Amino acid sequence: MNNFSNTIDSEEIEKDMMVRYSSYDKLKKKLEEADKTITLLNNAMVKFKLDKNYDELILVYESIFLNAKKREIANFSYKYYFVLANCYIEKNQIDKAWGYLNMLLINKTNFTDNILKLQSKISKKEGKFIYSLELLSRSYFYKVSKGLLFNENLFRKESSQLIKKANLDSSIIDKIVCLIMKKHSDESYFVDEFRQIVQ
Repeated sequence: MNNFSNTIDSEEIEKDMMVRYSSYDKLKKKLEEADKTITLLNNAMVKFKLDKNYDELILVYESIFLNAKKREIANFSYKYYFVLANCYIEKNQIDKAWGYLNMLLINKTNFTDNILKLQSKISKKEGKFIYSLELLSRSYFYKVSKGLLFNENLFRKESSQLIKKANLDSSIIDKIVCLIMKKHSDESYFVDEFRQIVQ
């Protein structure tokens, strides 16, 4: 006796197709919305390159990246997120830049190294050279802890300017490099060790 039914239940097929098409429609809408958003951002950037109007560019990027729902529409590369922060910095809207980057630190932890590097840039602009050096060092620490290559020459170049402006002994750069390359993943340990080095 055959235990398998050769009959097809049309109601089950219909339910299955409705679920599939519903999911497809949702995905299609999401992709269309992502395309529209990316086109809006790209058009705003093209316009900015022509007229250098930071205020207009800021308005477009704020409408996307300060709105949690819109921010999650597309899987934006990190470069899209940092246009707004760089605009704030260029317009000397430092408080807005800090607030935006701190929000990203909470919501976009995969960008931590890039966020810290931008925060270092802001601190340097504010004349807080030791804190800027700490943030820069932490950004490289995050890269190393993620298994990325450590560009020691670039780090030495970037940090030597800060060390000089902070009137620190230039020999500390070797200690900071060793700290970055040390195999550990505890940020608080890194920060404590860094602060002992620069005392």
